[in-house]
Parts: sequence; structure tokens; C-alpha cells
Amino acid sequence: MRSVTHQSSQLQLVTLGTAAGRIWPDPGRSGTSTVLCVGEHHYVVDVGYGWGQRYHQYGLGTGFGLTPLRNLRAVFLTHLHSDHTIGLAELLTYGLEPREEPILVMGPGSRGTPPPTHGSVAGRNVPLVHPERPLPGTVDMVRMLQAAFAADLNDNVRDSGKPHPDSVLRASDVRLPASVIAAVGDPDVNPAPIIEPFAVYEDDDVRVSATLVDHRPVFPALAFRFDTAAGSVTFSGDTCVSENLVRLARDTDVLVHEANDVDFIEQFLPEPRTPAQQAKLDHLRAAHTSPIEAGQVAQAAGAGTLVLTHLGRCDPAAPPWDMAATTFAGRVVVAEEGMRLSVGNREEIHQ
Repeated sequence: MRSVTHQSSQLQLVTLGTAAGRIWPDPGRSGTSTVLCVGEHHYVVDVGYGWGQRYHQYGLGTGFGLTPLRNLRAVFLTHLHSDHTIGLAELLTYGLEPREEPILVMGPGSRGTPPPTHGSVAGRNVPLVHPERPLPGTVDMVRMLQAAFAADLNDNVRDSGKPHPDSVLRASDVRLPASVIAAVGDPDVNPAPIIEPFAVYEDDDVRVSATLVDHRPVFPALAFRFDTAAGSVTFSGDTCVSENLVRLARDTDVLVHEANDVDFIEQFLPEPRTPAQQAKLDHLRAAHTSPIEAGQVAQAAGAGTLVLTHLGRCDPAAPPWDMAATTFAGRVVVAEEGMRLSVGNREEIHQ
């Protein structure tokens, strides 16, 4: 495996958006998205609502001109829920600029079969959305976005001399190793069996590995680890407590982990609940992680710093985020919009 040769000590984590869920967050918050800056090069994990505006607002773009995204090398998608992918349309259309190399968009492939019905629709014949291709992976999602925005894209390519979108974005599905596919068997039963991390990407700045996490009914749901010459950062994606994540994050400098306040959700959906509301609450309980549990994962992994984001309640100053410190002996950081964390210097946080 090629070694990571970038020698810059400048390794920064920048939170673009910290809100969870397919809702419009309050005006001060955007959908989940985080940037890892390795020297001049940027790697984005998930592109929630408003990520592009925040990218420029927080000084990561290169100004108003033809190449504001020239430092962006790749986007990694942990899973294909819309609160993690809605910004792909921004990237495709607003990022239509000349590039030496296209931006890599890497994420899960197709689930293969529709998820089972659950809750209020369990056992019912529920029509599929877009039955022609109801379960696109990352490559198909980008292709279909090109089709949806073809009028705009062709106007810009043919009238304004913009580059063809194929030269701007290069989509790639994460290929699960054959041993992992065999271990999964039926994703409805065991979407995240215990496996070892596997490599997915490498350049001169970063080496990226991944594992399966449990965010059922989603499959595949991925966590990513970025190893650089200056340190390592691991991203949980959306998941319940995951042994695979513990293995992936072993001795990582920073673990960026989702956190969900189920007590708040229960208040938001008070009893008596409709069957649909109960089904949503059941999902939030089963497929996400509390701050206490995130602390336990970080402790088991031996992480240096735990960063809580994708907050299942928008107010970072409210309980129960501080409860992570009861189960994790390291430093706990509750992510704020535009926060910069210098990895390798655990005392340096800039708001």
C-alpha cells in the first residue's frame, strides 16, 4: 500500500453543518457536513442542506471566480439518506467549473432489494417510488441528478462554455469485499456483521478505510477513517452502537460521532402517537446513538477526542450532550457550525 507522504502539520476538521434529519434546521444551522483539510486539499464527509454556502462562508472556497472549489478533492457519503446527500445537486450545478481532475464522489452502492415494510405499513403492499430504479447507489444517484438538471446543465455547457459535468464529478460506489458480502447474507437480517475495516481510497495526502455500521433499514451504511501523516480522523456516519466502528476507530486522534436525544424526540412526538409517529420514534431509538453510548464507543476505541455532531436536537448547549463525558475519559467537543479543530494539537479549537 502506498504511504501517505504529505508532511504538512496543518490537519484541520471544519464543521459545515451539525443538524440531523430531513428538516430545515434553525437559521443558524445547516445539515450535517464536515470537511477534513489536509494542507491545501479538502475532503468532505456528507453534504447536508446548505453545505456549499457554509463551505464558502467559512473561508474554504477560493473566492468569487471560476474555481471556488479547486481545493476540494473528494466527497464521501456515509449513506444515502437525503439529510446527507441533498447537497449533491449544489455540487453538480453550482460547482460546474473547469478542473484538472474531477471531484470524486464516493459512497454506498445499491441496497439491492427494497427494505421491508415496518410499523404502520407492515405487511402492506406499499408502491415503490421510481420503480424503474428504486434503489440507486451513488453512481446512479449522480447520473440521475444529471438527468434531472439536464436543461440547466446543457444551457450552461452549450451557451456559456461551462465544462461537461462528467469532467467535474466522478462518482464511485464503494465496493464491498466479497468476504463482507458473504458475511452480510441478508441485509434485512444482518446489515453490519462483525468485519475488519477495508481500504476504499488513497492519494498522497490520505488513506481512507471503511466499515459497515448498523443504520437499518439502510444498507450499506458506512463509517470512514482518514489516516494522514499528521493524524487520523474517523467518522461514524449514522449508526447505533457499533463494534465495527470501534475496530475502525482504534487509537484514532478524533472520532466524529453522531448523537441523538431520544428524550427530546419523545417530547416532540408526545403520546398518543399515530402509528407513523411511533414507527419514526422506533427508528430513532434503534438506528442512532445517544451521547452516553457515543462516549462508550470512543472509550472502547481509545480515541483522543470525541466530537459530537449530526445532533438529533439542534441546540448544542442543551443536555444531554455533556453526558458523553460520563463514559469517555478523553475530551468531548459538541460541534458548532464553523468550528475548526486542529488535529494533532488537542488544545486548539477555533469557533
